[in-house]
Amino acid sequence: MKLRRPPKLRSKGRIARRLGAVRCTGCAEALLVFEDVEKIRCARCDRDVPVPRALRDDVDFLVRLDFDPDAEAIRAITAQTRARHHSPEAPRIFLLLLALLGALLMAYALPISSRGQWGIASSFALGFVLTLLPLGFTAQWLQTAYDTRAIRRALRRVLDAPSSCPRCTKDIQQLPSGAAGPNLPGIFRCPGCKRMLLRIEGLIVEHGDAKERAERLASRAGALLEGESWLEQRRMSLQDLLVLLLVGAALLGLFALILLYER
Repeated sequence: MKLRRPPKLRSKGRIARRLGAVRCTGCAEALLVFEDVEKIRCARCDRDVPVPRALRDDVDFLVRLDFDPDAEAIRAITAQTRARHHSPEAPRIFLLLLALLGALLMAYALPISSRGQWGIASSFALGFVLTLLPLGFTAQWLQTAYDTRAIRRALRRVLDAPSSCPRCTKDIQQLPSGAAGPNLPGIFRCPGCKRMLLRIEGLIVEHGDAKERAERLASRAGALLEGESWLEQRRMSLQDLLVLLLVGAALLGLFALILLYER
């Protein structure tokens, strides 16, 4: 099941910049520098780490980038989620039984209310269609909701993942989601292997041109989503089945009111 239009998820409107990175003098973890400060604190060993003057004086430090890493990450994660997610479908026998009940009620009620202008067969067909269409639209809406929730969950899974350099595997300390202060996407040079990396929260890949970035983001997102059991949800929840049942009951009640009114 694919979404007909992509949901607007995590559109933060953040400005991507060239970031800095320094190695902690205590635990040797890589720390990201998001602003022009003289020192930053390592969350792991609670040590103040000086930011080199050469980094802060670099003409490229905190320069705005000409692409949107947030949007690229969302596209990659959304595509990987759609490729793996199987949204549960409403039981067809359940929809068919409700449609048949509606058709039987309409077949009995409409010829009476129209004084013989409608035949039983045409009334049956009309009742079947008038019951099945709203149920089908409701089932489609529920499936779209499943897909949207799956993409939201995938975004949290990928963007909140522990991060490390894809080349030298050195741990890179991240700010927690929603943390106060700057938490910008951008590019930086790994203090270990000196590779230029692209960072969108916990999603870190090697930097490159647009095509290379798309391929690497998709590959990394796919690896983080591999084996997630919630992507294989096959059965519709009881709550959603009750929604379908309520829609069907409302339609059957409407047909019954027509019958009672004409009687």
